[in-house]
Parts: sequence; C-alpha cells; structure tokens
Amino acid sequence: MRGEKSSVAEVMNPRIRIIRLCQRRVCQRRVPCCLVLVTLVVSVLIYYRFFAEWPRIHDAIDDHHPVLSPAVRLPTGVRTDDRGLLKIFPGNQLRVKRLDHSGKFGIVDHAFAPAMWALRGGDDLSQSGDDGGRTTTLVSQTTVNNLHYIPAIVDNWRGPVSLAVYASDIHFEIATEYLLFLSQCYPLVQRYLSVNFIYFIDYPPLLDKTTIHDKIFPCEEREQDKYTLLSKWQLKITNGFQTWLDSFPYPQNLLRNVARQSIQTEYHLLVDIDMLPSPGLSFQLDEFIVRHRAKISVKDVFVVPVFEVEKSIKHPTLKSELVKLVENGHARQFHVEHFNRAQLPTDYERWLLLPSPVGNKTALSVGYEVDYQRAYEPLYVGRFDTPAYDERFRGYCRTRSSQVYELSVADYNFRVLNNAFLTHDGYHIRRPDTWRQQCQINHNKFDAFVIELAKKYA
Repeated sequence: MRGEKSSVAEVMNPRIRIIRLCQRRVCQRRVPCCLVLVTLVVSVLIYYRFFAEWPRIHDAIDDHHPVLSPAVRLPTGVRTDDRGLLKIFPGNQLRVKRLDHSGKFGIVDHAFAPAMWALRGGDDLSQSGDDGGRTTTLVSQTTVNNLHYIPAIVDNWRGPVSLAVYASDIHFEIATEYLLFLSQCYPLVQRYLSVNFIYFIDYPPLLDKTTIHDKIFPCEEREQDKYTLLSKWQLKITNGFQTWLDSFPYPQNLLRNVARQSIQTEYHLLVDIDMLPSPGLSFQLDEFIVRHRAKISVKDVFVVPVFEVEKSIKHPTLKSELVKLVENGHARQFHVEHFNRAQLPTDYERWLLLPSPVGNKTALSVGYEVDYQRAYEPLYVGRFDTPAYDERFRGYCRTRSSQVYELSVADYNFRVLNNAFLTHDGYHIRRPDTWRQQCQINHNKFDAFVIELAKKYA
C-alpha cells in the first residue's frame, strides 16, 4: 500500500481518503488522532463547498444566467401593500433574488409596485380592463440625486413607468424614504410607478426601519419639499461613501436592463431621468400602435427626437410650441454641442418642418426612415424583446450607442415619429472630470464588441 500511487478518485473524493486512512491505521502511529480527524473534517467541508457546487456555478456563468445568491440579504425587507405603497415590515429580512452577471451588484426586483398592477393582479397591461389597453411603458434609471424628476415625468406620461434606482449604502434609506413621500403626496406616482433597486455588494443597503416604518408626510408644500427633503437627507452621506461613488463608473446599462425586464407591455420607451415626454405621449402611442399594428414589423423602432430646453423656459406641450422655442433660440437638438454625431442621423431640421396631420394635430405617424450611422444614439420606442444593453459598458460613452449598433447589425429599421418628442431639462455643456478616462475604457471594449456581434449575426 505504501508504494501505491493515489488515484484521482482518491484525491478528489474525501470519503475514499477516509477509508484509505482507516485501512492504514494512521491513528496507531505517532500522529495524534485529533489532528487527523480535524484534517479530514476540513477536507470534507472544502469538497462539498467547492467541488460539489462548482458545476452549478460554472453552468450558470456559461449560460449568462444570474447566479442566485440567497446568502446576500438586505438589512430589512420591502413589500407593497394593496395600494401600491412601499412599506417596510419590521422584524423580517428580504433575501436578494439575484445578482447581476458580474456578481458585483445585488438586484431587488419590484421593490415598489404601482397601484395599477395591484388593481389588475399583475396581469399584462396590454389586456383590457382597468388601465388595460396600454402598449408602452416608460423606462428609466437614476441615482438618488435625480428622484425629484419623477412627479413631472409621471404627470406628463400618464401610463406605466418602470424605474431602476442605483442605491447602495445610505442611498437605499434615502431612496426608500423619498419614494414613500412621493407615493403619499403624488397620487399618479402611486398609480403608475414601479421601482427596482440595484446596489454594489461591497456597499450593501442601509435602512433604519424605526424612522421610516408607517411614516406620514405632509403634502401641502410638496413641490418645495421634493427638493428640500432630498437635500436634507443627503447630509447623512459619509465622505468615504461619496468619494467611492464619484470614482466608480455608473452601471447604467445594468439599470436599463433591470428596469426594462420588469415591464408588462409590448413596447417600451427608454429615456434618461431628466427627459420629459410630451404630454399625452403614452396615449398617442397606444393609438398609433393599435392603428398600425398590422403594418409594424418586429424589427421596427420608432425614433423620438429629443430637444434641450433652457432651464428658465417652460417645457412645451405641443410640437408647434417646441418649433417656436427652437426658432427663438430657447431650445435646440439634444447633444448638439456635447456630441452632435449621436443625434445627427435623426435629421432634426427635417423633423421640425414636418406638417401635423390634418384634423388631428397630436396624432402620430411615421414621418420618414433614417439609416444607421456609427455612434448613433436615438431615443426610440421598441418592443420588449429588442437586444439588451451590454452591461460591460459602464460610465460614459458607448453605453447607449453599443445597443443601437447591435440593432443596426440585426437589421432593425429606424423610423422617426412625426409628432412625438422629448425635452431635456437644460443645455448639455459641461463634461465631468472622469469622462475622458471612462470613454477610453469603453472605446477599447467596443472594438471587441463589434467582433462579437459579427460572429453572433453571421
């Protein structure tokens, strides 16, 4: 036995090793039996913790499915009551249902469900009934800093909204409390808004349930409070967390995918949180899609032009008002100064000259079709099953254009709507200090991404 080499099975399976050791009567030698037993126990634990679990983990990574991690938990749980309000239930913990593909971010789906879903029991919103017949969900993502945009977005849209909020550490508590305020003081927010949370696992969510549970907010000064409350609560943020937050590339593509995955309609319009849809656009899209459904291809995306509006100017409600703002120098094409190539193919001058339909100045139709050009970043209405955003792109540059590039490779059609528009709050001018470095990283990733897509769609 001494001269016999150990087999692979003996090395990999601790149970065989135990048998061999017993056969050799190790405990009769000078080695203390207690040391041998401890070694064997540790070997067994390592085997079952690693080798037995490895096939499951390996398969999950290879198949690009999120690796479930029930060991990661929130400090407290969140749920929605019958009215769609976000509630904290004391004495419980909510297990995070999944991690992202990288394993670095925790995801809490449907932490806040809208009342319109509760009314319908979570059914597809495209069906008839209360709030039925809806075709399009507005999708967006944000940090805590921009949550004050929500009431205006919901008020203009008047339809289902799916939002992903990046809320690590104390940001989770701030976001939770602020969303409670919005749901209590803005009935349309309570009715239409769905919220998903995403956080970095090294900065897990913090939440003091004693200060939030069953809290009632006065709503008389809600328009002022939606700014002052955020400012006051952000004083809780530590310098260390803020320094990390400023340096870590923002995972907007992960947030976009999470928000889009939770929609219950056939189509979606993905926008930035500081963009306002033209009033009534949700219902215009419902009518347009139903009227043209037989002609719409599954590979049609409908481009919605975006205009930057000066901070001091009231946002337009009709296209005719927008045209006047552009003519008077109070509005302009989105990114015209910051990155003109991103919007150039839409041909804004042509869009501004399109006549409104006779008899119905708000009806939507396709004005014209445009060809894809590199770096194109249109905002568009697309089906729920359009390609996902590549989550390897974080921070600045290529986060949106990489997905649009895949649309072009997959032979999607870019069709510009005549009367639909979005307005951005203020002019885009200043670039942050981290812009250049993050752009270079994403440009390098994009070259490999192009090669991957060529193989995927060959």
